[in-house]
Parts: sequence; structure tokens; C-alpha cells
Amino acid sequence: MIFVVAVIPLPDYVRLARAEVLTKKNWQFAEAARMIGRSPRSVLFRHLVPNSTRPLFAYAAINASWVISTVGALGFLGLGIQPGSVEWGSMISGGETGIVSGQWWISFFPGAAIFLLAAALHLIGDGMSDDDLVRRGS
Repeated sequence: MIFVVAVIPLPDYVRLARAEVLTKKNWQFAEAARMIGRSPRSVLFRHLVPNSTRPLFAYAAINASWVISTVGALGFLGLGIQPGSVEWGSMISGGETGIVSGQWWISFFPGAAIFLLAAALHLIGDGMSDDDLVRRGS
């Protein structure tokens, strides 16, 4: 299930990688590599791909926060990994009966863990994309 949720945005990664490579194909470092006689394959794998990975990592961190939230929601609904396994969504679901009796912490801490991890990954991805914009001079 986690694999399926993680593979859904795969076309977005391919589109983003293609756009980054096509954008950087005309930058000075790629032109300089072509002018000294590098083959197109060498320019692609030694210069363009390494310089195009930062936006992909930023998008991956933001996407990971979405995956964690989605897996937690599916686990809460009982559609998660397997009922009875240790998973934050199923922990929240199992603790919802304790909220009425005053045992709020059974659901609170797994929910807080999902929120904090998703927020941290989202902020890391946002920081990486902002840093990329600052380096470009935008």
C-alpha cells in the first residue's frame, strides 16, 4: 500500500526532471562542457543530472509529507498496512474509544507524531526549494 501511494506521483518526478534538464541544457556550464568536446551522454550524466537533482529532492521531501499523511489517514480508516500492526493511523483509531474515558494521550501522541514528521518534511522541502531560488537569483 505504501508503495502504491508513493508511486502515484512518479509522473510528476519525471516531468520535473525533464524540465530541469531541458532548462539547464543551455546554461554556461553545459555549453562549456560541449565546447571542450564532451559527448552528449557525458554532458547529460556528468553535468546536467547532478545539477538538476536539488529540485527533485525538494519535491520528494514535500511528497513524503503527503505520503505520511495519506498512510496515516488510510490506517485510521482501517485500510492501512494490516490491522493489528504498529502503524500511527491504526493507533489513533484504536485510541478513539479512550478519548471519552479521559485517555486522550492514546490518540494524541500518534497524531502529533504524524503532524510533526509531515510538517518537518514539508519545511525541509520548502527550504530546499527556497534555497534553490536564492541561488538562481530569483
